[in-house]
Amino acid sequence: MRTQDQTREKIGHNVTGIEASVYEDDMLDAHERVPRPSGDPHGIAQVRIRYAEVARPVGTVPPPRHVRGLARSVVEMLKGNDASVLLDKLGERLAFERAGTRLYDGLLAKLDAYGSWNGGPTRAQLEEHRIDELEHLALCTDLLEQMGADPTALTPSADLQLVATKGMIDVIVDPRTTLLQSCEAALGAEMLDNACWDTLLELLLRADQQEMAARCREALRTEGKHVERMRRWVERGLIEKAQMGLSDVVTGARQTADEMLHRH
Repeated sequence: MRTQDQTREKIGHNVTGIEASVYEDDMLDAHERVPRPSGDPHGIAQVRIRYAEVARPVGTVPPPRHVRGLARSVVEMLKGNDASVLLDKLGERLAFERAGTRLYDGLLAKLDAYGSWNGGPTRAQLEEHRIDELEHLALCTDLLEQMGADPTALTPSADLQLVATKGMIDVIVDPRTTLLQSCEAALGAEMLDNACWDTLLELLLRADQQEMAARCREALRTEGKHVERMRRWVERGLIEKAQMGLSDVVTGARQTADEMLHRH
């Protein structure tokens, strides 16, 4: 297992900045001589507008498979326009909770690879969060089935949110990232998840689905706990890393300067 001290960012030979390159003047000169395309941001915006005007929607919300046997309140709701929005957002949460379960699989693997830190996540806590995400997946499945919908369908909002969170998942499964870096990505996912549960709860209340709303309110409470825990883990991890690295800054800078002197 690699410790946080072994994997933290250190001062080193980073040449990604122009000012760190001995070819700075040459690069700037070449930049001035390269032909520049015509157009401006306004022209790009106009092209995007034209594409948007002819583009098809991301997808559609499938109609309920059946209404026989459903509660009268649900049947009445399904007659209204708001039903499609609610079904779409339930499908969104289902897809996100499935991804959230895999997200915590990735965090558990990072815990085994890199270990935690003082005040950081434990295996039991990460496993608890994973179970919560799995239970919320089951909740969304049950609510969709209560409404006669197909829980296996990918709704438009589900599709969009999976695309939006892909970068967060990519950070977590990247073998180069530490548990702390992965937790920073997971914090963004949890904050988004929490906000979307809040929106879903409001939609259910407006549709007068009190029983469904009560179940979602409990899920929202649990997701709020995830956010606060993750925020605290990240904060403590960054503080510890900063304290460990403070004494290395001068040493690292001197070593880098010595290396550059020897090369030139």
